[in-house]
Amino acid sequence: MQTCHTPGPWKAIMAYGYRIEAAGGKVVAKLPTHCPLTAENPANAYLIAAAPELLDVCQAVLAEIDNHSDIPDHDKQLLRDAIARATGQAAVGWMRSGRND
Repeated sequence: MQTCHTPGPWKAIMAYGYRIEAAGGKVVAKLPTHCPLTAENPANAYLIAAAPELLDVCQAVLAEIDNHSDIPDHDKQLLRDAIARATGQAAVGWMRSGRND
């Protein structure tokens, strides 16, 4: 599958909040400083930074199990749905304006 996002690996850096950087220092996301610094901030930053690797793993696992009849279809669909949300192919999980949850 073609990758359209900024290639990984990404890393979380604490600097007046958190920023997520790709290779060459390209900033791909920020948790701004006006947000209260809570225990969620580093956890969110690390989760965002792991996104490219998590997507790769989900795609690889789905490719391996997709043709195995002993794997429940529901489990395969969970992976397909997660991949669709991560790649912008799902109607739920992203928004142009307003809320879409």
